[in-house]
Amino acid sequence: MAVSSLLQTQFNLYQGTSDNSLLRVKLAQAERLKKEYAAIEDKYDGSVQASYEAKLEAAVEAKAGMSKSLQQVQSALGKMDDIRNKLLEMRSAANIGSAEAFDYAYSTLSTMVGSSWLDSDNLIANNRTSSMTWPEKTSIAFGGGYQVQVTNYFLGSDYAIELDDGSGAARPNLSTNKLEGGSLEGVDFADITNPVINGDQISFDVGGTTYTGTLHRGGGGVMNAWSYENFAGSDPDAARSLAMSDIDDALERIRKAETQWNIAGAQLESAFNRLGVAQDDAQKEFEEISYEQLDAKNAEKKAAKARFDLATNGLALTASRSTDFIYQMFISSPIADKKSILEIVGGY
Repeated sequence: MAVSSLLQTQFNLYQGTSDNSLLRVKLAQAERLKKEYAAIEDKYDGSVQASYEAKLEAAVEAKAGMSKSLQQVQSALGKMDDIRNKLLEMRSAANIGSAEAFDYAYSTLSTMVGSSWLDSDNLIANNRTSSMTWPEKTSIAFGGGYQVQVTNYFLGSDYAIELDDGSGAARPNLSTNKLEGGSLEGVDFADITNPVINGDQISFDVGGTTYTGTLHRGGGGVMNAWSYENFAGSDPDAARSLAMSDIDDALERIRKAETQWNIAGAQLESAFNRLGVAQDDAQKEFEEISYEQLDAKNAEKKAAKARFDLATNGLALTASRSTDFIYQMFISSPIADKKSILEIVGGY
């Protein structure tokens, strides 16, 4: 084999070994960069901003709690005029002795206020219990250190008659104008005569039979026209006066509820606005720390990548120079013209 061919082969073997070594070093550098990235991710795992996030979540929750109660109160206050006007319609109907108009307005009012069974957030709804009570339930709106008392007031009217015959309780069905329950199931309002109410005791006749029982009233305490003898009994003036007196009591109840809800609404709105500022501040703090952490993480990753690039580029340059050096030693000139290593290094 010619000398030049032998030298070329040796050079090729050297270059292959050098390339493999360079590749292994680059792979090692890449693995090191991967570990550095993982360490940086662990360092910026969100623990620093966790407390800021918790503060923000607490502010959002507090504001939301106040918002719900405020909406409840505002919704109730928004219906005050309609409820008051409906009671005034009933009063006018009683004054002119129109039982039909009275009961129609009574039924409309009942629909207007709704039922707590269908809407538990409705502060004016009929909240009758199975024990024939209509409790004024009070709740406390909590949030961000604020506490506001909110009370529900049933602003319609309802009643139940606990019958003395032991058959149960009779209640009005306003969609059919009949009584439901006990021995009075299905009795039409128009068939009830001679009602006498004394405190919580009541008696009346149905088809020649006298029924007695304990009267339970809820909300405004107004009853259907039959309980006022349909304003056409033995003393219609007294019946009209009694109905109008009951309605006046219901109107006073509305005034009381309106006053309480105006106070609660002002307190809730003040707390809601302050909690809104607290939420905005918490949001700003969370965003600032999040951006700071992100910028710091990206800076560290850029620094690690720069070190990686510097190392790999340096290796490539060193390898290239080494290859050129070997090539100069073995290949570039005829063997007879070869300079010594000292000459090559010294540039002679």
